[in-house]
Amino acid sequence: MGILTAILIALLSQQPRPAVASVRGVVLAVGTSQPVAKAVVQLRTGASSEPLTVTTGVDGRFEFRNVVPGSYQLTASRSGYLNTSNRTIQAGATINDIRLMMMATGAISGRVLDDSGEPLANIPVQALTYSYSEGQRTLTPVKEGETNDLGEFRVFFLPPGRYYISAQTRDTSSRFSVFVIHGDVSKKIGDASEAESAARKLGEAYVPVYYPGTASLQSATQVEVRPGADVRGIDFTLARVQTKKIRGVVIDSTTGQPVDANVQLVPRGGSTAAVSSYAPTDGGRFQVSGVLPGSYYLVATARLGPSDDVKIVGGRTPVDLGGSDLENLVVTLRPAIDIAGTVTVEGRTDGLPRDFHPAVTLQALRDGFVPGGALIYASFRNAAQFEFDRVVEGDYRIAWPDLPPGMYLKSIRLGPADALNGSVHIDSRTTDRFQIVVGTDAGTLEGVVVDSARNPVVGAQVVLVPDAARRQRTDLVRAATADEFGRYRLQGIPPGTYSLFAWEDIETGLWQDPDFIRRNEASGKPVRIAENSREVLEIAAIPFGF
Repeated sequence: MGILTAILIALLSQQPRPAVASVRGVVLAVGTSQPVAKAVVQLRTGASSEPLTVTTGVDGRFEFRNVVPGSYQLTASRSGYLNTSNRTIQAGATINDIRLMMMATGAISGRVLDDSGEPLANIPVQALTYSYSEGQRTLTPVKEGETNDLGEFRVFFLPPGRYYISAQTRDTSSRFSVFVIHGDVSKKIGDASEAESAARKLGEAYVPVYYPGTASLQSATQVEVRPGADVRGIDFTLARVQTKKIRGVVIDSTTGQPVDANVQLVPRGGSTAAVSSYAPTDGGRFQVSGVLPGSYYLVATARLGPSDDVKIVGGRTPVDLGGSDLENLVVTLRPAIDIAGTVTVEGRTDGLPRDFHPAVTLQALRDGFVPGGALIYASFRNAAQFEFDRVVEGDYRIAWPDLPPGMYLKSIRLGPADALNGSVHIDSRTTDRFQIVVGTDAGTLEGVVVDSARNPVVGAQVVLVPDAARRQRTDLVRAATADEFGRYRLQGIPPGTYSLFAWEDIETGLWQDPDFIRRNEASGKPVRIAENSREVLEIAAIPFGF
């Protein structure tokens, strides 16, 4: 060995080595002291980094050795459990007492029979729950199973919660056949299903059913799935009924003459029926076949006039279909209209801040259907005046999600109608203006999220929801994520009474479900926000939201 080499080795051996630590803990099932074996636990420094990975033993314990000091994300996953959310830890000295809680999933099983008691095979069965998008409540499938040759189904790996369970044949989602009429000849232009069933050939269809056996969502019973539960005996009977036809014509209100348009049949009032495909009429005449009895809207829209001066028209007619076909239905198209509005900001004579770009919208309600799921943005002439262009007939809710800090919606009116706490109906006869009042005396709420040992909880989801009387007002909900010290801050809160919640792990937006909040009401902390107030509140985190 050369002298130079020996000197380098000696120098390198004298360099301080980076300190390392161990990270130890245990994975337990939520609400119990039961260990979760074979859980995959990962420790990573960033989303793109290669994680350190270990598997828990039969005692649920895990250990990472030789961990370089730093900030890490700790997660756990296992089949039959919900994945834990990222938990931030600071590795430096050895950590021995980490507890990761995992929520066991559940299952629902049962049978599907026909009205003669015979099992039905290959029938999709769905577990559905409400989700929220742009303030609208929508029944959304979470998991799906399918019946076997004995009519048995099992929907598994369900997150704990309350579900509507539905069974329906595969062609239900495309059940309607839309025809245009050419003289005395019908030409099919909308495909109902790839292979028509025997029932279809007889002019019949199976009625989609919600548990415990109703075609109406309002009469359905939710099934509760608790962590690790196996709910059995959820049985259905699918009955075949005679389907019906709807025939009619689309009329232009300005000329009184039939006009070509796109027509669509849309369920209303919680009907299980599916939305049909768009189809154009021929000479204004249409026919919709294969329709189950129920309540619908027949909606029509058209673009009339030359290309340089297109006029948008639309209309809808309520349909209540019973035991016979419906003939001579008339849908009248009326012109879309422009609706003006004004904004008043309390305490300010100059209106909205000059550098603020407002985004006020009209959102068509799904049950008061407007074709295309219309979301119309207002155009602002100045800080105090705006206009919605080309609004067709329908039921709408107005929204303004991103107001400047410290401001909130105090009132919205369309003539005498309260548009802040409910929806408004708009058609070509609407002459009123929107009047929006923006409040500037909003409050602030801040504090820290702690666990049962009063240690700060990093990354907890903090949510403030309004009292029961205003719970439909999604614009009043405030949410924030606790920082690395467990601190949170909610601002721009309209005066009023609220409940404050914090969860270590929760599905995004679940707190918008009034039923979920109602079930968790006892875990919330009441708080009153006064005008221009600043409240400080410590809140204990709930491990999981379900």
